[in-house]
Order: sequence, then C-alpha cells, then structure tokens
Amino acid sequence: MVTRTAGGRIRAVHIRPGFAVVGTLSSLAVALWLLVSVPYAIVRRHDIEPWDWLMMAASVLVVVALALPDNFFAS
Repeated sequence: MVTRTAGGRIRAVHIRPGFAVVGTLSSLAVALWLLVSVPYAIVRRHDIEPWDWLMMAASVLVVVALALPDNFFAS
C-alpha cells in the first residue's frame, strides 16, 4: 500500500508485516541449516546426492541475498 504524507511525499506501508517477519525468520533458518549441511557434506562427500548440492547452492544464494543491501536489488 502506498500513502502520501502531509508534505506530499510517497511512503510505502506494509499491509501484512507478518509476511516480512516470517520471510526474515525463514531466511535465517536456511542460513543456519547451511551451517549444519556443509560440514555434513564435507565428511560424507562420497555419499552426497546432486539434490543435496543443489540445496546447498540455493542456501548460499539466500545468504548472499541477505548480505547484499536492499538498494542493490531496487536500483
């Protein structure tokens, strides 16, 4: 939702702030899962399936997206 302030400036307002909280917690959970999965993959690297490598790569992308500033994607 977009509103205008008294000075005429446009301001974005979250209609459902719960989505932001759930998304942030989910991203942090994926980052924590990555801390567990990488040592497991190193120890059992001969038994790891391609899906495991794919999930770890996706987790790394989530961590990179969390580390980059918001204006990197908005510009």
